[in-house]
Amino acid sequence: MKKIILCFTLYFLLLGTVWAQLGTKPVTPDLITPPRNLLGGLFDSFYATSTMSTEARYSAGIFTSDIDNYIDATFFDPSIRNFFFMSTDPGSIGFARTFDCLYLAIYYHGSMLNAGGDRLTIGNDTISSSNLLWENNLAFLVASPVFGAFRLDFKFNTETIKENDSGLETVNRFRQNAPLISITRGGVYLGNLEPYITVGYQFANRHILGRPDTFPGNDDYIEATYTWGSRLGIQTGVNYNFNDNSRIWGDISFIKAFADSFSGDEKIIAGANANRFDGSWGIGFRAAYSQIFDFGKLSAGFSPNFTVAYMTASFIESHNAFSTDLFGVSAGLDAGLRYHNCEKLTFYTGASLHLIDWLLLSNSDYTSWALAGFEWGNKWDLSGSAEANSLGLGMTLSPFNNLVIGAGLNAFLDRFFFFSLKSLVFESGDFFEKQRNQPGAWIDNVFSGVRFDITVSYRF
Repeated sequence: MKKIILCFTLYFLLLGTVWAQLGTKPVTPDLITPPRNLLGGLFDSFYATSTMSTEARYSAGIFTSDIDNYIDATFFDPSIRNFFFMSTDPGSIGFARTFDCLYLAIYYHGSMLNAGGDRLTIGNDTISSSNLLWENNLAFLVASPVFGAFRLDFKFNTETIKENDSGLETVNRFRQNAPLISITRGGVYLGNLEPYITVGYQFANRHILGRPDTFPGNDDYIEATYTWGSRLGIQTGVNYNFNDNSRIWGDISFIKAFADSFSGDEKIIAGANANRFDGSWGIGFRAAYSQIFDFGKLSAGFSPNFTVAYMTASFIESHNAFSTDLFGVSAGLDAGLRYHNCEKLTFYTGASLHLIDWLLLSNSDYTSWALAGFEWGNKWDLSGSAEANSLGLGMTLSPFNNLVIGAGLNAFLDRFFFFSLKSLVFESGDFFEKQRNQPGAWIDNVFSGVRFDITVSYRF
Protein backbone atom coordinates (compact mmCIF):
# COMPACT_ATOMS: atom_id res chain seq x y z
CA MET A 1 0.00 0.00 0.00
CA LYS A 2 2.54 2.53 1.09
CA LYS A 3 5.91 3.04 -0.38
CA ILE A 4 6.71 4.88 2.86
CA ILE A 5 9.27 2.14 3.43
CA LEU A 6 10.51 1.31 -0.05
CA CYS A 7 10.65 -2.37 0.78
CA PHE A 8 12.53 -4.42 -1.73
CA THR A 9 9.99 -6.96 -2.93
CA LEU A 10 9.87 -9.91 -5.17
CA TYR A 11 7.87 -8.91 -8.13
CA PHE A 12 5.04 -10.84 -9.72
CA LEU A 13 5.62 -12.32 -13.14
CA LEU A 14 2.49 -12.55 -15.22
CA LEU A 15 3.77 -15.01 -17.76
CA GLY A 16 2.39 -13.21 -20.77
CA THR A 17 2.02 -14.13 -24.40
CA VAL A 18 3.32 -12.89 -27.68
CA TRP A 19 0.62 -12.73 -30.31
CA ALA A 20 1.81 -13.27 -33.83
CA GLN A 21 -0.77 -13.81 -36.51
CA LEU A 22 -3.37 -14.57 -33.85
CA GLY A 23 -1.20 -17.20 -32.16
CA THR A 24 0.44 -17.31 -28.75
CA LYS A 25 3.32 -19.04 -27.03
CA PRO A 26 4.62 -19.02 -23.43
CA VAL A 27 7.40 -16.66 -22.47
CA THR A 28 10.17 -18.34 -20.48
CA PRO A 29 11.84 -16.19 -17.79
CA ASP A 30 15.50 -15.34 -18.15
CA LEU A 31 16.93 -16.90 -15.01
CA ILE A 32 20.25 -15.10 -15.40
CA THR A 33 18.46 -11.92 -14.35
CA PRO A 34 18.26 -11.43 -10.55
CA PRO A 35 14.91 -12.67 -9.21
CA ARG A 36 13.85 -9.23 -8.02
CA ASN A 37 13.71 -8.13 -11.68
CA LEU A 38 11.68 -11.15 -12.82
CA LEU A 39 8.58 -10.76 -10.74
CA GLY A 40 6.60 -7.54 -11.02
CA GLY A 41 3.24 -6.17 -10.05
CA LEU A 42 2.11 -8.40 -7.20
CA PHE A 43 2.15 -5.53 -4.69
CA ASP A 44 0.86 -1.99 -5.21
CA SER A 45 0.01 -2.66 -8.86
CA PHE A 46 -3.51 -1.18 -8.72
CA TYR A 47 -2.60 2.36 -7.64
CA ALA A 48 -2.38 5.37 -9.94
CA THR A 49 0.06 7.37 -7.81
CA SER A 50 3.76 7.16 -8.62
CA THR A 51 5.26 10.31 -7.10
CA MET A 52 7.70 10.09 -4.20
CA SER A 53 8.88 13.01 -2.14
CA THR A 54 12.53 14.00 -2.15
CA GLU A 55 12.69 12.90 1.47
CA ALA A 56 11.49 9.35 0.71
CA ARG A 57 13.34 8.84 -2.56
CA TYR A 58 16.78 9.73 -1.23
CA SER A 59 16.47 8.16 2.23
CA ALA A 60 15.40 4.72 0.92
CA GLY A 61 11.88 5.42 2.19
CA ILE A 62 12.88 5.89 5.82
CA PHE A 63 11.73 9.52 5.97
CA THR A 64 8.57 10.79 4.30
CA SER A 65 6.58 13.98 3.88
CA ASP A 66 3.08 15.24 3.07
CA ILE A 67 3.65 14.38 -0.60
CA ASP A 68 3.83 10.68 0.26
CA ASN A 69 1.02 10.70 2.78
CA TYR A 70 -1.65 13.21 1.79
CA ILE A 71 -3.60 10.83 -0.46
CA ASP A 72 -2.89 7.58 1.39
CA ALA A 73 -5.94 5.94 2.95
CA THR A 74 -3.92 5.07 6.06
CA PHE A 75 -1.40 7.88 6.53
CA PHE A 76 -3.34 10.99 5.47
CA ASP A 77 -3.35 13.83 8.01
CA PRO A 78 -6.53 15.95 8.28
CA SER A 79 -4.56 18.66 10.11
CA ILE A 80 -2.91 19.45 6.77
CA ARG A 81 -5.79 21.90 6.13
CA ASN A 82 -5.01 23.10 2.59
CA PHE A 83 -2.17 21.45 0.68
CA PHE A 84 -0.72 21.63 -2.83
CA PHE A 85 2.23 19.87 -4.44
CA MET A 86 3.83 19.35 -7.81
CA SER A 87 6.64 17.10 -8.98
CA THR A 88 8.81 16.91 -12.09
CA ASP A 89 9.69 13.20 -12.00
CA PRO A 90 7.16 12.03 -12.83
CA GLY A 91 5.25 15.19 -13.74
CA SER A 92 2.33 15.25 -11.32
CA ILE A 93 0.26 17.56 -9.13
CA GLY A 94 -1.96 17.13 -6.10
CA PHE A 95 -4.28 19.07 -3.83
CA ALA A 96 -5.94 18.43 -0.46
CA ARG A 97 -8.51 20.35 1.57
CA THR A 98 -9.79 19.81 5.10
CA PHE A 99 -13.31 20.92 5.95
CA ASP A 100 -14.99 20.74 9.36
CA CYS A 101 -15.49 16.97 9.31
CA LEU A 102 -14.38 16.03 5.81
CA TYR A 103 -11.02 15.56 4.11
CA LEU A 104 -10.68 15.58 0.31
CA ALA A 105 -7.55 14.93 -1.78
CA ILE A 106 -6.80 14.51 -5.48
CA TYR A 107 -3.74 13.36 -7.45
CA TYR A 108 -3.07 13.68 -11.19
CA HIS A 109 -0.29 12.51 -13.48
CA GLY A 110 -0.44 12.35 -17.25
CA SER A 111 -0.30 14.09 -20.58
CA MET A 112 -4.02 14.60 -21.22
CA LEU A 113 -4.21 13.57 -24.88
CA ASN A 114 -1.81 12.65 -27.69
CA ALA A 115 -3.16 11.78 -31.10
CA GLY A 116 -2.02 11.50 -34.70
CA GLY A 117 -2.75 9.85 -38.00
CA ASP A 118 -1.91 9.60 -41.67
CA ARG A 119 -3.67 8.84 -44.94
CA LEU A 120 -2.17 7.58 -48.21
CA THR A 121 -4.09 7.25 -51.49
CA ILE A 122 -2.69 5.17 -54.35
CA GLY A 123 -5.15 4.95 -57.23
CA ASN A 124 -8.37 3.60 -55.79
CA ASP A 125 -6.63 2.25 -52.70
CA THR A 126 -6.63 4.35 -49.51
CA ILE A 127 -4.51 3.34 -46.54
CA SER A 128 -5.15 5.21 -43.30
CA SER A 129 -4.09 4.89 -39.70
CA SER A 130 -4.75 6.79 -36.48
CA ASN A 131 -3.27 6.67 -33.01
CA LEU A 132 -4.79 7.94 -29.77
CA LEU A 133 -2.90 7.85 -26.46
CA TRP A 134 -4.95 8.64 -23.36
CA GLU A 135 -2.40 8.86 -20.55
CA ASN A 136 -4.06 10.07 -17.38
CA ASN A 137 -3.63 8.70 -13.86
CA LEU A 138 -6.03 9.96 -11.20
CA ALA A 139 -6.60 9.25 -7.52
CA PHE A 140 -9.28 10.63 -5.21
CA LEU A 141 -9.46 10.32 -1.43
CA VAL A 142 -12.40 11.24 0.76
CA ALA A 143 -12.21 10.72 4.53
CA SER A 144 -14.25 11.51 7.61
CA PRO A 145 -14.26 10.46 11.29
CA VAL A 146 -17.75 9.10 10.60
CA PHE A 147 -17.02 6.60 7.79
CA GLY A 148 -13.21 6.39 7.60
CA ALA A 149 -11.43 6.80 4.26
CA PHE A 150 -12.21 5.73 0.70
CA ARG A 151 -9.82 6.10 -2.20
CA LEU A 152 -10.48 5.62 -5.92
CA ASP A 153 -7.66 5.08 -8.43
CA PHE A 154 -7.93 5.29 -12.21
CA LYS A 155 -5.15 4.53 -14.69
CA PHE A 156 -5.85 5.46 -18.30
CA ASN A 157 -2.58 4.79 -20.10
CA THR A 158 -4.59 3.44 -23.01
CA GLU A 159 -3.35 3.47 -26.59
CA THR A 160 -5.87 2.96 -29.39
CA ILE A 161 -4.60 2.22 -32.90
CA LYS A 162 -6.78 1.92 -36.00
CA GLU A 163 -5.54 0.83 -39.43
CA ASN A 164 -7.62 0.54 -42.61
CA ASP A 165 -6.78 -0.51 -46.16
CA SER A 166 -9.65 0.13 -48.59
CA GLY A 167 -7.99 -1.85 -51.36
CA LEU A 168 -7.73 -5.02 -49.29
CA GLU A 169 -10.78 -4.02 -47.21
CA THR A 170 -8.90 -4.91 -44.04
CA VAL A 171 -9.34 -3.36 -40.60
CA ASN A 172 -6.93 -3.56 -37.66
CA ARG A 173 -7.94 -2.09 -34.31
CA PHE A 174 -5.84 -2.29 -31.13
CA ARG A 175 -6.51 -1.21 -27.57
CA GLN A 176 -3.39 -1.58 -25.44
CA ASN A 177 -2.69 -0.78 -21.78
CA ALA A 178 -6.41 -0.92 -21.06
CA PRO A 179 -7.83 1.10 -18.14
CA LEU A 180 -7.38 0.07 -14.51
CA ILE A 181 -9.62 0.95 -11.58
CA SER A 182 -9.35 0.24 -7.84
CA ILE A 183 -11.01 1.19 -4.57
CA THR A 184 -9.31 1.28 -1.16
CA ARG A 185 -10.96 1.27 2.25
CA GLY A 186 -8.92 2.62 5.16
CA GLY A 187 -8.98 5.25 7.85
CA VAL A 188 -10.31 2.81 10.48
CA TYR A 189 -8.24 2.86 13.66
CA LEU A 190 -8.34 0.01 16.15
CA GLY A 191 -6.11 1.37 18.87
CA ASN A 192 -2.67 1.52 17.26
CA LEU A 193 -3.75 -0.81 14.44
CA GLU A 194 -4.51 0.75 11.05
CA PRO A 195 -5.93 -1.80 8.58
CA TYR A 196 -6.80 -1.27 4.91
CA ILE A 197 -8.03 -3.27 1.92
CA THR A 198 -7.77 -2.58 -1.82
CA VAL A 199 -9.70 -4.24 -4.66
CA GLY A 200 -8.60 -3.52 -8.23
CA TYR A 201 -9.42 -4.63 -11.76
CA GLN A 202 -7.39 -4.30 -14.97
CA PHE A 203 -9.57 -4.32 -18.09
CA ALA A 204 -8.58 -6.47 -21.04
CA ASN A 205 -6.56 -5.34 -24.02
CA ARG A 206 -8.19 -6.02 -27.36
CA HIS A 207 -7.18 -6.60 -30.98
CA ILE A 208 -9.84 -6.77 -33.70
CA LEU A 209 -8.88 -7.94 -37.19
CA GLY A 210 -11.38 -7.77 -40.05
CA ARG A 211 -11.13 -8.66 -43.73
CA PRO A 212 -13.22 -10.05 -46.59
CA ASP A 213 -13.77 -13.78 -46.73
CA THR A 214 -11.25 -15.18 -49.18
CA PHE A 215 -13.37 -18.26 -49.96
CA PRO A 216 -14.15 -18.20 -53.72
CA GLY A 217 -17.58 -16.80 -54.49
CA ASN A 218 -18.11 -15.53 -50.96
CA ASP A 219 -18.37 -11.76 -50.45
CA ASP A 220 -18.88 -11.90 -46.66
CA TYR A 221 -16.84 -9.71 -44.30
CA ILE A 222 -15.35 -11.61 -41.36
CA GLU A 223 -13.80 -10.51 -38.05
CA ALA A 224 -11.92 -12.01 -35.12
CA THR A 225 -11.15 -10.57 -31.68
CA TYR A 226 -8.27 -11.36 -29.36
CA THR A 227 -8.40 -10.17 -25.73
CA TRP A 228 -5.67 -10.47 -23.13
CA GLY A 229 -4.26 -8.90 -19.98
CA SER A 230 -7.29 -8.61 -17.69
CA ARG A 231 -6.69 -9.27 -14.00
CA LEU A 232 -8.28 -8.89 -10.59
CA GLY A 233 -6.37 -8.06 -7.43
CA ILE A 234 -6.99 -7.85 -3.69
CA GLN A 235 -4.43 -6.43 -1.29
CA THR A 236 -4.93 -6.02 2.42
CA GLY A 237 -2.65 -5.10 5.26
CA VAL A 238 -2.22 -3.48 8.62
CA ASN A 239 0.10 -0.90 10.15
CA TYR A 240 0.93 -0.85 13.88
CA ASN A 241 2.51 2.24 15.44
CA PHE A 242 4.64 1.70 18.53
CA ASN A 243 5.32 5.45 18.69
CA ASP A 244 6.04 8.33 16.32
CA ASN A 245 9.42 6.84 15.33
CA SER A 246 8.70 3.12 15.29
CA ARG A 247 6.20 0.93 13.49
CA ILE A 248 5.65 -2.49 11.92
CA TRP A 249 3.45 -3.34 8.96
CA GLY A 250 2.50 -6.23 6.71
CA ASP A 251 0.61 -6.81 3.45
CA ILE A 252 -1.01 -9.82 1.78
CA SER A 253 -1.73 -9.57 -1.94
CA PHE A 254 -3.62 -11.87 -4.32
CA ILE A 255 -3.85 -11.40 -8.09
CA LYS A 256 -5.79 -13.47 -10.61
CA ALA A 257 -4.86 -13.02 -14.29
CA PHE A 258 -7.53 -14.21 -16.70
CA ALA A 259 -6.94 -16.40 -19.73
CA ASP A 260 -6.44 -15.03 -23.22
CA SER A 261 -9.53 -15.23 -25.39
CA PHE A 262 -10.04 -15.68 -29.13
CA SER A 263 -13.45 -15.24 -30.71
CA GLY A 264 -14.89 -14.66 -34.16
CA ASP A 265 -14.53 -16.36 -37.51
CA GLU A 266 -12.47 -19.54 -37.50
CA LYS A 267 -10.95 -18.63 -40.87
CA ILE A 268 -8.98 -15.87 -39.10
CA ILE A 269 -8.43 -17.55 -35.76
CA ALA A 270 -7.04 -20.62 -37.52
CA GLY A 271 -6.46 -22.71 -34.41
CA ALA A 272 -5.10 -19.92 -32.22
CA ASN A 273 -6.90 -21.42 -29.20
CA ALA A 274 -4.56 -24.41 -29.47
CA ASN A 275 -1.70 -22.24 -28.16
CA ARG A 276 -2.54 -19.62 -25.57
CA PHE A 277 -2.06 -18.30 -22.07
CA ASP A 278 -4.71 -19.93 -19.86
CA GLY A 279 -4.58 -17.75 -16.77
CA SER A 280 -2.53 -17.46 -13.59
CA TRP A 281 -2.79 -16.53 -9.97
CA GLY A 282 -0.32 -15.41 -7.37
CA ILE A 283 -0.20 -14.66 -3.67
CA GLY A 284 2.44 -12.84 -1.66
CA PHE A 285 3.20 -11.63 1.83
CA ARG A 286 5.59 -8.85 2.84
CA ALA A 287 6.39 -7.25 6.17
CA ALA A 288 8.76 -4.62 7.52
CA TYR A 289 9.79 -2.95 10.76
CA SER A 290 10.90 0.68 10.83
CA GLN A 291 12.81 2.53 13.56
CA ILE A 292 14.12 6.11 13.55
CA PHE A 293 16.59 7.56 16.08
CA ASP A 294 17.12 11.29 16.64
CA PHE A 295 20.53 12.69 17.63
CA GLY A 296 20.04 16.43 17.66
CA LYS A 297 20.26 17.67 14.08
CA LEU A 298 20.99 14.15 12.80
CA SER A 299 18.35 11.41 12.45
CA ALA A 300 19.07 7.82 11.42
CA GLY A 301 16.61 5.07 10.55
CA PHE A 302 16.57 1.48 9.38
CA SER A 303 13.93 -0.93 8.12
CA PRO A 304 14.48 -4.70 7.80
CA ASN A 305 11.98 -6.25 5.39
CA PHE A 306 10.89 -9.65 4.16
CA THR A 307 8.83 -10.90 1.19
CA VAL A 308 7.60 -14.33 0.12
CA ALA A 309 5.61 -14.94 -3.06
CA TYR A 310 4.11 -17.82 -5.07
CA MET A 311 2.63 -17.81 -8.56
CA THR A 312 1.31 -20.45 -10.92
CA ALA A 313 0.58 -19.84 -14.61
CA SER A 314 -1.25 -22.15 -17.03
CA PHE A 315 -0.79 -22.53 -20.78
CA ILE A 316 -2.32 -24.40 -23.67
CA GLU A 317 0.18 -25.67 -26.21
CA SER A 318 -0.96 -27.82 -29.13
CA HIS A 319 -4.21 -28.37 -27.20
CA ASN A 320 -2.24 -29.76 -24.24
CA ALA A 321 -2.40 -27.98 -20.90
CA PHE A 322 0.61 -27.42 -18.66
CA SER A 323 1.52 -25.06 -15.84
CA THR A 324 4.60 -23.30 -14.51
CA ASP A 325 5.11 -22.52 -10.81
CA LEU A 326 7.29 -19.81 -9.30
CA PHE A 327 8.25 -19.42 -5.66
CA GLY A 328 10.44 -16.64 -4.34
CA VAL A 329 11.82 -15.27 -1.08
CA SER A 330 13.61 -12.01 -0.43
CA ALA A 331 14.98 -10.20 2.60
CA GLY A 332 16.60 -6.82 2.81
CA LEU A 333 17.44 -3.76 4.86
CA ASP A 334 16.75 -0.09 4.09
CA ALA A 335 18.77 2.58 5.88
CA GLY A 336 18.52 6.35 5.76
CA LEU A 337 20.05 9.51 7.23
CA ARG A 338 18.59 12.98 7.66
CA TYR A 339 20.65 16.03 8.61
CA HIS A 340 18.70 19.13 9.61
CA ASN A 341 21.38 21.70 8.97
CA CYS A 342 19.27 24.67 9.97
CA GLU A 343 15.65 25.69 10.18
CA LYS A 344 15.33 25.94 6.41
CA LEU A 345 17.74 23.34 5.01
CA THR A 346 17.74 19.54 5.36
CA PHE A 347 19.78 16.82 3.61
CA TYR A 348 18.84 13.17 3.03
CA THR A 349 20.66 10.05 1.95
CA GLY A 350 20.08 6.31 2.16
CA ALA A 351 20.60 2.91 0.58
CA SER A 352 18.99 -0.52 0.40
CA LEU A 353 20.80 -3.78 1.09
CA HIS A 354 19.44 -6.86 -0.69
CA LEU A 355 20.41 -9.68 1.67
CA ILE A 356 18.93 -12.55 -0.30
CA ASP A 357 16.75 -12.93 -3.40
CA TRP A 358 15.86 -16.51 -4.29
CA LEU A 359 13.57 -17.78 -7.04
CA LEU A 360 12.51 -21.33 -7.93
CA LEU A 361 10.75 -22.04 -11.24
CA SER A 362 9.37 -25.47 -12.09
CA ASN A 363 6.97 -27.41 -14.26
CA SER A 364 6.61 -31.06 -15.22
CA ASP A 365 9.67 -30.98 -17.50
CA TYR A 366 12.29 -28.94 -15.67
CA THR A 367 13.28 -27.00 -12.57
CA SER A 368 15.41 -23.87 -12.46
CA TRP A 369 16.52 -21.58 -9.68
CA ALA A 370 18.34 -18.30 -9.29
CA LEU A 371 19.98 -16.70 -6.27
CA ALA A 372 21.32 -13.20 -5.66
CA GLY A 373 22.42 -11.72 -2.40
CA PHE A 374 24.23 -9.06 -0.41
CA GLU A 375 24.09 -6.23 -2.87
CA TRP A 376 23.62 -2.55 -2.11
CA GLY A 377 21.34 -0.40 -4.23
CA ASN A 378 19.39 2.84 -4.17
CA LYS A 379 15.83 4.00 -4.68
CA TRP A 380 16.46 7.49 -5.97
CA ASP A 381 17.09 6.95 -9.68
CA LEU A 382 13.93 6.13 -11.61
CA SER A 383 15.62 6.19 -15.03
CA GLY A 384 17.43 2.87 -14.69
CA SER A 385 20.71 4.29 -16.00
CA ALA A 386 23.81 2.19 -15.40
CA GLU A 387 25.69 4.82 -13.42
CA ALA A 388 22.70 5.40 -11.15
CA ASN A 389 23.72 2.79 -8.60
CA SER A 390 25.37 5.49 -6.52
CA LEU A 391 24.61 6.80 -3.09
CA GLY A 392 21.86 9.39 -3.50
CA LEU A 393 21.76 12.82 -1.92
CA GLY A 394 18.60 14.89 -1.66
CA MET A 395 17.94 18.30 -0.21
CA THR A 396 14.86 20.20 0.95
CA LEU A 397 14.72 23.96 1.30
CA SER A 398 11.99 25.85 3.13
CA PRO A 399 12.44 29.53 2.22
CA PHE A 400 9.43 30.45 4.32
CA ASN A 401 6.95 28.73 6.59
CA ASN A 402 5.04 25.72 5.12
CA LEU A 403 6.74 25.89 1.70
CA VAL A 404 9.10 22.98 0.98
CA ILE A 405 11.19 22.66 -2.18
CA GLY A 406 12.96 19.33 -2.65
CA ALA A 407 15.62 18.38 -5.19
CA GLY A 408 17.98 15.52 -5.90
CA LEU A 409 21.62 16.59 -6.16
CA ASN A 410 23.10 13.54 -7.87
CA ALA A 411 22.46 14.79 -11.40
CA PHE A 412 25.00 17.51 -10.65
CA LEU A 413 27.35 16.04 -8.03
CA ASP A 414 27.87 12.72 -9.83
CA ARG A 415 29.60 14.64 -12.61
CA PHE A 416 32.54 15.01 -10.20
CA PHE A 417 32.50 12.20 -7.59
CA PHE A 418 30.07 9.56 -6.46
CA PHE A 419 30.02 6.64 -4.06
CA SER A 420 29.30 3.41 -5.92
CA LEU A 421 26.96 1.14 -3.97
CA LYS A 422 27.92 -1.77 -6.18
CA SER A 423 31.67 -1.65 -5.54
CA LEU A 424 31.47 0.34 -2.25
CA VAL A 425 34.17 2.78 -3.34
CA PHE A 426 34.33 6.45 -4.31
CA GLU A 427 34.65 6.95 -8.06
CA SER A 428 35.23 9.98 -10.23
CA GLY A 429 32.54 11.21 -12.59
CA ASP A 430 32.87 11.95 -16.28
CA PHE A 431 33.65 15.66 -15.82
CA PHE A 432 37.41 15.18 -15.61
CA GLU A 433 37.54 13.03 -18.73
CA LYS A 434 35.43 15.53 -20.67
CA GLN A 435 37.50 18.40 -19.34
CA ARG A 436 40.68 16.75 -20.55
CA ASN A 437 39.24 16.36 -24.05
CA GLN A 438 37.48 19.74 -24.11
CA PRO A 439 39.26 21.99 -21.60
CA GLY A 440 37.49 25.14 -22.77
CA ALA A 441 33.98 23.74 -22.42
CA TRP A 442 33.85 23.35 -18.66
CA ILE A 443 30.39 24.96 -18.37
CA ASP A 444 28.93 22.43 -20.81
CA ASN A 445 30.85 19.63 -19.12
CA VAL A 446 29.29 20.53 -15.79
CA PHE A 447 25.73 21.47 -16.71
CA SER A 448 24.94 19.89 -20.09
CA GLY A 449 22.19 17.30 -19.76
CA VAL A 450 21.68 17.90 -16.04
CA ARG A 451 18.05 17.29 -15.10
CA PHE A 452 16.99 17.78 -11.50
CA ASP A 453 14.00 15.97 -10.04
CA ILE A 454 12.12 18.60 -8.03
CA THR A 455 9.16 18.49 -5.68
CA VAL A 456 7.35 21.53 -4.33
CA SER A 457 4.73 21.40 -1.57
CA TYR A 458 2.86 24.08 0.30
CA ARG A 459 0.50 24.06 3.26
CA PHE A 460 -1.79 27.04 3.49
